Amino acid sequence: MGMVASTSVPASAHTDLVSSSPAAEAVLPAPPRAIELTFSEEVDPDFVTVIATVDDDAAGPRRLALVTDEPAPTITADIPPLPTVAGDTRWRVDYRVTSVDGHPIQGTIRFTVQAAGRSTPSDAFTPEATPPTPASSQPAQVDDGPDATESLGHWIRVLFALGLLLLAVPVVLVVVRRVRAEEQASNSTSDHP
Repeated sequence: MGMVASTSVPASAHTDLVSSSPAAEAVLPAPPRAIELTFSEEVDPDFVTVIATVDDDAAGPRRLALVTDEPAPTITADIPPLPTVAGDTRWRVDYRVTSVDGHPIQGTIRFTVQAAGRSTPSDAFTPEATPPTPASSQPAQVDDGPDATESLGHWIRVLFALGLLLLAVPVVLVVVRRVRAEEQASNSTSDHP
């Protein structure tokens, strides 16, 4: 009769984006130098992708370099210098992170940067970050290769298969030795009546 052991894992809430800087729908007088995303729990920067797309930028979507290199609730990504454009530009920042509980979180933040020389109404730009639009269930339109969760899932499957193989080899060796020992024992008893 076999026994089954089980453990109870408490339900955990998923990680959410709490705020961003620039805030969603903000109007900025100048392009930001960095994007800051603050989550309700720590996220691992190894599993973070931040992509910025700016209207009228011939370079298209750009994957941003992360400044944050340790797990933290706030992730910062640098924005490279962009060419100056004549009019207002609409920015789109797509992010995808993997929370500490392993669930992917993705969403989009949009904001506007005014053309140089235009004045910004004092209430249009709020230095405090406000909650962005809710995370979308649709993936970002930018294809930047396999994402962190797909890559991690692949490696977990490979490691699991290797672990099973390492467990199976000793079992096979023990079975082979026992069969040989039984064959030798039966051969030696049949040779001696």
